[in-house]
Amino acid sequence: MLVLKLFDSAQGDAAITPGVEHRSALDVSVLPAGTKIGTPYYGDMAGGAIGGATKVALYHWGDERIFAAIRLERAPFDRAFDVYVEHQGKRHLIAQRVAMAGGYSSFHNSVEYVPIKDTPDLKTLTLILAGSHDALAHSVDQQKYWKGTITYPNVPLSPKEDSYSDKFPTRQYNVAAEPDPDNP
Repeated sequence: MLVLKLFDSAQGDAAITPGVEHRSALDVSVLPAGTKIGTPYYGDMAGGAIGGATKVALYHWGDERIFAAIRLERAPFDRAFDVYVEHQGKRHLIAQRVAMAGGYSSFHNSVEYVPIKDTPDLKTLTLILAGSHDALAHSVDQQKYWKGTITYPNVPLSPKEDSYSDKFPTRQYNVAAEPDPDNP
């Protein structure tokens, strides 16, 4: 049972609304630790549609910091990604993103910290979105994800002020779909 009430902290513990009760039965399955969740799907066509509906940007933030914006916009496929930035041959996990078919990843932070020291000579980085069952842990109702990788090479670092805009430039990307092991 869930009971909701609003309280006025200046009035102590006095409720300013009546309690609203909600009762419901839920079926819950507890999976063993390490169990992979979700069902992957495969195909180059899905990767192309997903890549075109993904917006990415990188920003010089000041104080030698870099932040990244990764937004999944509407696409006809379910998506779940681990998001990496690649620098000097090493991948750094910076975020996870999920969105159901036809939906957005709008509930995520607008920008993510990139654990690379910003320097004046750093002009571009590569962003990589890798299909991941682990990212599904951030979704309560999504069970599918595309199994492949979308790479955005040479994403320029823009000034911090550009992050306040809702406009993302169109980026070039490469799609690498993993082969379906059940349909070679």
